[in-house]
Amino acid sequence: MKLGVISKRGVTPLLATAVGTLFLQPADIGATVAVCPGATTLEELTACLVDSNHMPRSGSNGFSVPSPGEQLDWDEVVKELLDGTQSGACASVALPSGFSGLYEITAFTDASNGDTYCVLAEIAENGDPDKKAWGTFVTSLEPRRELAIQISHPLNDLDTALQGVSVFKTTRARSFLLTGSHRNANDAISACQSSYGESDAAHNVENMFHTTTEAMLEWYQTQQLHEELVVIQFHGMGASTCPGVDVYMTYGRSPGNGTPAAGEDILTLQAELEAQHPDWAVVVPGGTPSCTLNATTNTQGRLLNGVALQSVCGTAASGYSGRFIHIEQKRDFRTPEDWFDSIEATWPVGCSVDEHFEAGPAGWLNSIASTCSAGAFVTATPTEQSSAGGVLTQVAGDHTSGVGRALFTATNTSNGNEDVDGGVCIVESPVYPVSVDSEVSIWYFHGQSETADDPSGDFFLLEISTDSGTSYSSLKSIGDVATNAVWRETTTRVAAGSSVKFRLQVSDGTADGSLVEGGGRRPADLCFGGGARAAVGTLRLGRPGVWARPFRCAGAPRWSVPCSVTGRGRLRTSVTVSTSTRNIPPDSESSWQNSAGDRPFAHRGRFHLGVR
Repeated sequence: MKLGVISKRGVTPLLATAVGTLFLQPADIGATVAVCPGATTLEELTACLVDSNHMPRSGSNGFSVPSPGEQLDWDEVVKELLDGTQSGACASVALPSGFSGLYEITAFTDASNGDTYCVLAEIAENGDPDKKAWGTFVTSLEPRRELAIQISHPLNDLDTALQGVSVFKTTRARSFLLTGSHRNANDAISACQSSYGESDAAHNVENMFHTTTEAMLEWYQTQQLHEELVVIQFHGMGASTCPGVDVYMTYGRSPGNGTPAAGEDILTLQAELEAQHPDWAVVVPGGTPSCTLNATTNTQGRLLNGVALQSVCGTAASGYSGRFIHIEQKRDFRTPEDWFDSIEATWPVGCSVDEHFEAGPAGWLNSIASTCSAGAFVTATPTEQSSAGGVLTQVAGDHTSGVGRALFTATNTSNGNEDVDGGVCIVESPVYPVSVDSEVSIWYFHGQSETADDPSGDFFLLEISTDSGTSYSSLKSIGDVATNAVWRETTTRVAAGSSVKFRLQVSDGTADGSLVEGGGRRPADLCFGGGARAAVGTLRLGRPGVWARPFRCAGAPRWSVPCSVTGRGRLRTSVTVSTSTRNIPPDSESSWQNSAGDRPFAHRGRFHLGVR
């Protein structure tokens, strides 16, 4: 959905909105990452993390091999970060005591898109005796795609770190993983694969890069999302490697049992890249020219292709799962923007309602409650507008191509050009029935030239109703504040059975004031869908007050879901909002019901967790 509003005189406060998928997005820039305090975007943060002050170089012996206990703790943190999909999720993840002073979790809001991410990052710089060089893990609070973007050789494969984080950010992938050191940082040979050093993240298991992949795979399996997971690793090849090949993509298998079949994602991505870039030579196993960079020894690829955890060092995968895509590229083919559209087209976001506003207002109507004398909403292509003071008050076109149409306030000539005048302009959407738990996203821009220049107070207010317009709650509220227009997204969730309606109000009071405009964008500007999944419960096994790794049983409400667990200690399970604990006999299947307290636990076998 695209919306817009205009106010009055001089500079133009401008606002636009588009509906897509739902979550609540923090509005303001959040905390900075301690080790890179000047970084305001994910790209800036990544550039800082790989610079010579923070990422150990070749021969530095700056990588610390983690202990098994540290890897288990990291595994727990990764899973909890993957659980987070709402404001406050970052702060709810407690770091184990062993990570105190070494790592921190930050709710980082990117200044360029307004989105907030949970960032697990090291605190120490190079030269600090506490430096571990375990890497950085980032999760999105508002993921659209079950993609995991990984960069294992950022210093060898130049530009891949920027490429990876930009792809993660733009495609709305769930996670981004960046290794913590040069692949040859340590002199010691790998105990996993003797052809590589112990600091090579892609060819070892005693590092947090591989631990993250293990944790991620287990999380997706317990959430019943494992069929949707795709891990993309970006790598780089030299100019003389694989002559005639610009980009080589594999599943981590050689031609033969690694040759993709018709209809598979890797072939779709190949076709999309070739359509976007006809001069690129994009090759997969079995294609020509041939290339031997098949990633058959990549330990993450082996794991994702079904090799047992304990065997990935020495056992090649016998086939492929499609969950791992290894991409080798020559230097000129690593520009992030060259990949965005192709990746988004390969893994599209499904919508049960899909509205572009290209054919008109799509049932959105100016409200009879509007009091403005000028500035009613229309559908057209917005043009860029700036105030005399240089404030950008309206952006050009939609948020993707810059040429698409939007729903925004009409132009007039009173007290400036193209603005709302004399009161409040209101537009309302039709009612959208929602049949499944869904996500809705709304893109908006707001531009305003002056602060507090109207006694009655200019404002922008975007609201959502789940009861056909009987009551509304705020999605985005902006007061009488000078603001440069930029496309941003706000999202929220709606439950199955909701009757969703949107209302947008933009005000410029009766006194002369600033120009106010608004609009919305996105190729699919209105989108409901996704079938949000919720875990039925979480099992934690461990010492009282120090709960060890969780075993999550995922399913729909009222399902009885089996989990397998072995251990001794005390047991706690969370079922919806209730806490359930109970002894279960060894080697048995038990059903869980609500009871209070933590109980002693010794068990091998399965239990069933469900809502009663």
